[in-house]
Amino acid sequence: MSKQLVLRADQPGCIDSMTELDIFQWDKHQFAKQDFTIPESYDTLERIDYDQVSREEFIERFEEKSIPVVIRGVTQDWGACKNWNSEVSHLYC
Repeated sequence: MSKQLVLRADQPGCIDSMTELDIFQWDKHQFAKQDFTIPESYDTLERIDYDQVSREEFIERFEEKSIPVVIRGVTQDWGACKNWNSEVSHLYC
């Protein structure tokens, strides 16, 4: 399974960090259509499901040791995931 790094010009703060490209140049160069796949060999972060790890376990295993982790399933219960249409919700939920 390949991992994706999604870069979008419309995310908060993104435009400010790309001062050399305005939004029209971003489209012109088709950055949004490019595949920024990260090889699995580079992606070694552990993944956990937020509803399977207690707060105490998370603190002990990751926070106290400053270990990065990808937390899956966090957005499942967000109201936006239930209320947005399919054109938008697939980006975040």
